[in-house]
Amino acid sequence: AYAAIHQSPIDVEQAANLLADIIPSVGRKPLTVARVQEVVSDTAHLYLWVPNALLPEGLTVIRSWGFTYKTNVVWHKVRKDGGPDGRGVGFYFRNTTEILLFGVKGPNARTLAPGRRQVNVMRTTKREHSRKPDEQYDIIESCSSGPYLELFARGSRPGWVGWGHEASDDYYPSWSTYANHSQRQATAEGVTMAQAAMGRHIEIVSAQLAEALRRVQREAQG
Repeated sequence: AYAAIHQSPIDVEQAANLLADIIPSVGRKPLTVARVQEVVSDTAHLYLWVPNALLPEGLTVIRSWGFTYKTNVVWHKVRKDGGPDGRGVGFYFRNTTEILLFGVKGPNARTLAPGRRQVNVMRTTKREHSRKPDEQYDIIESCSSGPYLELFARGSRPGWVGWGHEASDDYYPSWSTYANHSQRQATAEGVTMAQAAMGRHIEIVSAQLAEALRRVQREAQG
């Protein structure tokens, strides 16, 4: 399997335990990096999201999971007008980037041919807290062979095995967040459907009232 890790599981013990829920045969043991290694193929790619401040820890996770760090993809968070989105956090600088570390494991682990043409930057608007850009999937699917495993997933995606309490078809951000969240389109479609249903209901009621009025008028004339 090729893993895309959305929320960096810096606690390797916790991540190993979570994998036991994905594949029961792996078993649940206290601190076993081998649990992670058993899940992936002999030759595999790892995509690991880390915030800028935890870059050293992310590299440590890559090594402890049996992968070798090779490069990264930078997510540049921009506003709708294309400028940097300065609503991020940072003690030293205002962060508008996040890093997707890339590691390999085993022989013949080079990216597929599209990887040699793929630039290592994504420029998109951010959405709800910790939600990563969907553009990553196109990059991963074109540059790495499947099967694909995503830990700490938000929602589901065809062709991927996802894990996490939010890895479901009915995922929806339940907290106050940006209007530009990942389920905005679904929300808009839901509102449109509700409006359409209400419109049809009003038409039916109006027709019923009109018919009742005509009946009253006929009875009065008779």
